[in-house]
Amino acid sequence: MLHLHPSRRLRRPFTLIELLVVIAIIAILAAMLLPALSQARAKARAVSCTSNLKQLSLAVLMYVDDNREYFPQQVNTYSAGVWYIWPHQTVDYIGGWSDALQCPGNPLFGDRRPQSYHGMTYPIGPLYGLTTALWQSASGMLQARVQRPSFKYMLFDSNHLALGDARAILTANACAHWSCGDNVNSTHAWKVPHNGGANLSFIDGHVEWRTGNAIYGDSSVRLNPTAP
Repeated sequence: MLHLHPSRRLRRPFTLIELLVVIAIIAILAAMLLPALSQARAKARAVSCTSNLKQLSLAVLMYVDDNREYFPQQVNTYSAGVWYIWPHQTVDYIGGWSDALQCPGNPLFGDRRPQSYHGMTYPIGPLYGLTTALWQSASGMLQARVQRPSFKYMLFDSNHLALGDARAILTANACAHWSCGDNVNSTHAWKVPHNGGANLSFIDGHVEWRTGNAIYGDSSVRLNPTAP
């Protein structure tokens, strides 16, 4: 009698039902894992954005130290001459034009390379804004005038380098106007890059994430450096 060696025995092929069960299990596992992976990627982008803001905040504060305690101030204005504003004044403190100027969590990341605006060219158009009252003050903003620096915003997610107000933060993913085609000022369906909120640095240098609703609620005070 012929005896087959155990290793040479023919194996029964998978049935269609067994294959379908395996495919279903793989689909279920993928459905469970993909949201977690997506959340992990979003978290990583938010952490990178936080790091960018810390680096940029340090750059602004170093500029202040080197310029008689004054924050970067515009040269000329929106409607007169070449408008020279904060990115060009502080970029050397971060080692030149780099991805640190753009939030990787913003859908606009990678765009505006370069960006031209009112006579100036930006090799990388920043996706962060500096509080308007810090750099558009007619006589310059002296650091000593700032009240409660740990409470007041300095830099934050923004659609545009020249916008440093609440609409810039709360429409950072879009057009930087309240309307944005969606009337977000009324709907409060904020267009922000980080899980319903935005990253913001404060004048003392620390960085926080805040919800869009929280930002909207007290922005008039936090964006006013000299308010009590």
